[in-house]
Amino acid sequence: PNHPLCHESFGSIYCHTDECPVRSILNGAKEVKREETRFLPTGKKILVELHAYPLKDDNGKTIAVAEEIKDITGVHYTEEILRQTENQFTVFTDSLPFGVFIEDGLTHEIVYQNFYLKQLTGNTGFKEFIKGAEIIGADADNNVTEFQLMDSSGIIRYFNLHQFKFLGVNNRLKIGGLFVDNTRKKEIEHYRDVLAKAIEFTPVSIAILTPYFEFEFINPNFTEITGLTIENLFSKSISDINLEYNGGKHIQKALDSVRAGKTWQGELQLNGKNRERIWVSASFTPVMFESKLQHILVILENITRRKEYEKELILAKNKAEESDRIKTTFLNNISHEIRTPLNAIIGFSSVLTDPHLGQFERSGFSDLIYKNSQELLQIIENLLEISQIEAGEIKISKTEFSVNALMNEIYSTFEEQERGSSRIKLSLRKEIFQDDLVVLSDPSRIKQVLKHLLSNSFKFTTNGFVEFGYRLKDENNLLFYVVDSGIGIEPDKMDLIFNPFRQADSSSTRRHGGLGLGLAISKHVVEKMGGKIWINSTPGSGTSVFFSIPFIPVKLKFENANTGNGLKEFNWDGKTILIADDIDANFVFFKAALQKTKANLIWARNGLEALNYVRNGEPVNLILMDLVMPEMDGFEATRIIKSINQKLPVVGQTAYPETISSNKLAECGFDTVLEKPIRTNQMLMEIDRFLVN
Repeated sequence: PNHPLCHESFGSIYCHTDECPVRSILNGAKEVKREETRFLPTGKKILVELHAYPLKDDNGKTIAVAEEIKDITGVHYTEEILRQTENQFTVFTDSLPFGVFIEDGLTHEIVYQNFYLKQLTGNTGFKEFIKGAEIIGADADNNVTEFQLMDSSGIIRYFNLHQFKFLGVNNRLKIGGLFVDNTRKKEIEHYRDVLAKAIEFTPVSIAILTPYFEFEFINPNFTEITGLTIENLFSKSISDINLEYNGGKHIQKALDSVRAGKTWQGELQLNGKNRERIWVSASFTPVMFESKLQHILVILENITRRKEYEKELILAKNKAEESDRIKTTFLNNISHEIRTPLNAIIGFSSVLTDPHLGQFERSGFSDLIYKNSQELLQIIENLLEISQIEAGEIKISKTEFSVNALMNEIYSTFEEQERGSSRIKLSLRKEIFQDDLVVLSDPSRIKQVLKHLLSNSFKFTTNGFVEFGYRLKDENNLLFYVVDSGIGIEPDKMDLIFNPFRQADSSSTRRHGGLGLGLAISKHVVEKMGGKIWINSTPGSGTSVFFSIPFIPVKLKFENANTGNGLKEFNWDGKTILIADDIDANFVFFKAALQKTKANLIWARNGLEALNYVRNGEPVNLILMDLVMPEMDGFEATRIIKSINQKLPVVGQTAYPETISSNKLAECGFDTVLEKPIRTNQMLMEIDRFLVN
């Protein structure tokens, strides 16, 4: 009754046109329903809902048309606002980077899902999509469930499902859900864990500092090398913990560099665990964000071992350079040392051809040739010996021998050599006088060492005495010594003289010759025998050299040996010796050496000729067999000869003893082997041993 249209005539509010509802009813329409726009008398436009229907009498005749007009402007406005709100909600949820759905709380049907969820699930629907998901975590307090599933592309992905309840229209229960893709977060967490493990187990030390250079994190290796823990260091500045050794300033320089936004790299010496000094290769790297220093990454690598290796390499390099210098000096010396006896040999040999030379002079020159030949031979033997030592091929052959007999032999040799020198007195001291002091060792090596030591004593002693001898140091060691009254050795040279090619005086003006190999050889030989060698010396007052070897006594009585230096007379009249050697000069030597023995000599120029002599039944009592010959070598020839006559003695001769194994010699049947250059006395005694037996 209060509406502005009340009490108005119909015609005043509606124009009767062809679309007039009254006309439509009169034309037979049962009713008319529609929404129309109307205008109030005030000119205001409104939206109305029109319902027109006929009013009929008892006979069914239309007597009037009823029109109901309802103002729905407010309802329509509310619905429009609601529609816009729904559109905004859809636009909003469709733009979210995660899934949103609404589930009916009673039927559990999905009544809404946003674009992200539709795109993710495809045609399967959300419920079907998560059926194959594996629940890998849940937070019941916050209604959060963590899923792992495979998407439509076959990629494993991780999601968090957040669910909550709310009341919808007409207070109907609804369940809301947020389906968040957690895959990237999982990957980041994985890489973070990998990085954390890498930092924890890396062999380098890592520390993270705040912009104020305070410790925020250290890995276990940092604790391992410094002995410091995060509890000790937390909130402490690296400048305050006295980390650098001896108050060094390198860490402060590194911090200044980082403060300027630059990385610092270098080597530091730190106070390590248990205050042990360590070397580290260090880097201090600024971590910047928006041009501001956020953290400092400190990486330390322990290089102490490398530093030690570098030091050792430098020492080795210096030693190698020193060795090269010494060897250069040695090569210069060897030229002089070899030429000196060689010049004498060549010079006196040419003089011997003079037919006017007297017998006395000829004999003297021959002695000089022999003496210089021995010196040249000693030089060559020393060079071969030092090469064997450096190659690790020096051998010790232990046998039973009389110590006194050996000492007497050495004494006789040097007494004969130095007989012309009245200014030096040679003496021998023996602690045990019995000839039955028999020990097990290598007599040739002991003789070798004593000869080197005695030669040095005579070389560096102009007058006075040279004494050598032995005594029991204790129940397990035999001590040998050589004492002289010579020039002595300076203290700073004591450690050098046992090195190869070194002498106490290595200047070009030195008064004494030699290659400086004798003591080096002696040291290696003594140590190879299980002993020690040492020197006591005072410059100007003489030198004492001692060496000890293991004392291994045996009870077998040693037979008296020939200790004279002269040649024993041998008579092999009626004996035939076959000499197998392809070198003419060697046969001439054998012929001269065997001339006084009255033995019959046969010369075979190779192994095949020697074999033919035996096959043809020649009366041969002994064979001197060279090992290296053309056509057939001494090994093969001896093997066949021994198969023909097992009792025929075969004495080998070779210039290469170090390259031939004793097993091979034994297998071929050699009875013994002489090493070239062959010493006449040694050869005669060996031959006599076989011919007499």
